[in-house]
Amino acid sequence: MKTIKDWAGQEIIYDFRYETLHEDTDEKEYTCYLKPNGPNDEWWPAGSGKTKEIALKEAIKYWNWFDTDGRG
Repeated sequence: MKTIKDWAGQEIIYDFRYETLHEDTDEKEYTCYLKPNGPNDEWWPAGSGKTKEIALKEAIKYWNWFDTDGRG
């Protein structure tokens, strides 16, 4: 189980899928999925990119925003 730490030091489970991003194209990218509330949580698509590193970076950025400012 791969984890990253968010802005508050909480460990977040993540994984990747190589998938088509849009119905109208065959272009594929890596999508990083998160389980922010532990192993029993649903997978959240959180970031995508041409490489796993880019997808993970985008997922971390998205989650840190969502978990602070994004909840309003």
